[in-house]
Amino acid sequence: MKHFLITALCAAALLPLSHACLSQTLDGEAPDEAVPASATVTLRFDAPGMEAATRALSPEGEKTVRDLNVWFFSKRFGDDIARHVYTEANTSQIATTLYPTDYELYVIANAGRDLGALPQERVAAYAASIDSPEELTRNGTLPMATRQEVAVTGNTTLSVALERCVSRLDVSIEVAPALRGHLLIRSVQLCSAPRSCTFFGENRPAAGGTFDYPKQTLSGERFEGSYYLWENAQGTNATITDPQARNRANAPAAATCLHIEASYDGRKADCYVYPGENTTSDFNVRRNTHYRMQVRMLGMNETDTRITTTELDVAAFPQASYAPGETAHTTLSLRSSNNPGGLFYLAYAIPQGGGTLTIDGVSHSPGVPFLFAQGESKSARIAYTQAAEGPARIVFTLSDAYGFPLERQIETTYKTPYRPIEASTTDPGAARIGVPVQFYLSFSEADYTGSFRVRYELSEGTGTLSTPEVSGWNSGTTLAFDGARQIRMNFLPSARGTARLRFIVSDDHGQSQTVERAISVSGTPVATSASWEIDGTRREAPEDSTFSTFYRDPCYLRVSASLSKPLSVAATVSVRLRYVLEHRVIYGTSSDERMDERVSVTIPAGQTSASVIARQYSEYCYVDNESYPHVLVKEGYRVEPIPGIDMVTVVGASCTDANIEFTY
Repeated sequence: MKHFLITALCAAALLPLSHACLSQTLDGEAPDEAVPASATVTLRFDAPGMEAATRALSPEGEKTVRDLNVWFFSKRFGDDIARHVYTEANTSQIATTLYPTDYELYVIANAGRDLGALPQERVAAYAASIDSPEELTRNGTLPMATRQEVAVTGNTTLSVALERCVSRLDVSIEVAPALRGHLLIRSVQLCSAPRSCTFFGENRPAAGGTFDYPKQTLSGERFEGSYYLWENAQGTNATITDPQARNRANAPAAATCLHIEASYDGRKADCYVYPGENTTSDFNVRRNTHYRMQVRMLGMNETDTRITTTELDVAAFPQASYAPGETAHTTLSLRSSNNPGGLFYLAYAIPQGGGTLTIDGVSHSPGVPFLFAQGESKSARIAYTQAAEGPARIVFTLSDAYGFPLERQIETTYKTPYRPIEASTTDPGAARIGVPVQFYLSFSEADYTGSFRVRYELSEGTGTLSTPEVSGWNSGTTLAFDGARQIRMNFLPSARGTARLRFIVSDDHGQSQTVERAISVSGTPVATSASWEIDGTRREAPEDSTFSTFYRDPCYLRVSASLSKPLSVAATVSVRLRYVLEHRVIYGTSSDERMDERVSVTIPAGQTSASVIARQYSEYCYVDNESYPHVLVKEGYRVEPIPGIDMVTVVGASCTDANIEFTY
């Protein structure tokens, strides 16, 4: 089953940052009561880093401190013993004088201005707001803060670790190789980012305290991006144990999420991915933490509730054409999954036709979107009427709440109805190469007195077509006729197989009718036959014979093949030989062997017969006289037919001319 695979990795980067040192001493005033002598307190500042490159700031930029607002509030005396220090000259180390006591230390870095000697209550509640993501990186820095308790008993140096009030989210999205060419990423948007942040407390905005970052539109199969955002600690939902249930219905209302819009073979897909401490129950995006989200898109899985799909379908008009003034009806359907609160807006345009259209019986202005549906499905009946003849084309555009468009169009034609063209051909029967066949093409149209045009196409096979009017009607040529006709056709095939003839008959109204005729074409028949004979050099028996006895040495078994007509190419005839080979030996044993052999005879082009020697041997010889009755005087062989079996049988024939059909 196809689904989106979403992996979210998070890590807090806490590497130190060193700065050059410069001391600054500010004198303070003592309270009315007697206190010990003042002490010098030196603060050394460090901003632990979030490593890894980002397109927003370099690692150095993420650590940069351009200005500092520092407050000391006595834990015993509160605002009565307090010190505020502001510097933009040296931000790695400052020094000030304080009365020995315990203090609450508050530091805000990169505020961009002197915030002044505020009371502790206002400092503790300090918050900042933004209207755009770029404000978080104003002047190439990030807002930072820290709060800690310090005890001053004398001159001392304190290390202060600043924390960024923002999180960083690095996003990597990739379409799986198997889906490339089908699924495209159309946009990426970070949604529900906090608009403000409390610097010295956990930041958990309500739903009304968030906004969406600008949408990044694209059309591709990969995306790499980085985002800074205020801390958004939305808590956990312990009921989520499956990552596929980490969806909008189960997430806190103000939880930050990444919205991915994609198109999949004409459908729209929305994927919602939530960063957090894990991939199931946690929705906290903590400050000073670097989150890495790797999203691999493997396909469409409507059971994965993180994915919303949207489809728009418009059925074709049921008729190919309509009469002027007639109403054409069809159905438009919307289907969306995992999106019960979805809002969908529909608009239409009529680039061709200029007729009128209603949707579920209601007229809407062309080009003006209206709320079509709220929820996951809806079907509407489309009615279109056009008074003039000509083509009609209607384009529907469906948009969701994010403005993503799905476009579909339908077409038809309006024309005055006419009686259809009637066209047919007679059956010419089977054909043979080089022998013309005859058939008839007929066409007519009731209540029509105009002319016809007939286009001839030979879509398969080869041959020539002629009529009494045209000696050669070439394939792809159109002829005009002044009325209904029955035309005698003569087709001369030149290749065996199937010849397929197509005739397209059209009239002056733009109507057409196509008729096809397939003709089975046989090849040129050629009969084959074969024979055998024994020949060889004639010799006499031994000289002491009183009778003249002869034998042949060498002796040949010759096979001949014949064709019923000469061919322009060479032909090969395959012959089966079945015979008994007798072997006789002087003063020894004799044997008979049944032979079953294949012999090929090649007949040259232009000839009708040829032969080959199938076997060469020496005949044996008997002497039969008064002195030597029935005496074998010459060892050798003889070929004898097998009773009841044809010694020579043609079993095959072939040549390079595909139009020859051999019989045997």
